Amino acid sequence: KFLQPFSGLAKRIIMVPIPGAHERPHEPADLVRIAISLGFAAEEAADVPAALARLRQSERGAYRLLITGSLYLAGHVLALDEGVVQQSN
Repeated sequence: KFLQPFSGLAKRIIMVPIPGAHERPHEPADLVRIAISLGFAAEEAADVPAALARLRQSERGAYRLLITGSLYLAGHVLALDEGVVQQSN
């Protein structure tokens, strides 16, 4: 049910493991299968840098990135700070 509201809004989903997480209730591969079953273009990446590299290679120019599932994961992505432009909306 978490993914359904993003139907038609998310161009693609890349699932990654949460770095340093002690508990991981769902494996990224399992989440990919669920997302695909709901009609999303979804894939798994080994880690956040690999996911960001895929996005940079496939998207032309600026793109929006939605980080969900964990504030810890969002903090990790923002800490990489490779061209991330934070918006105030």
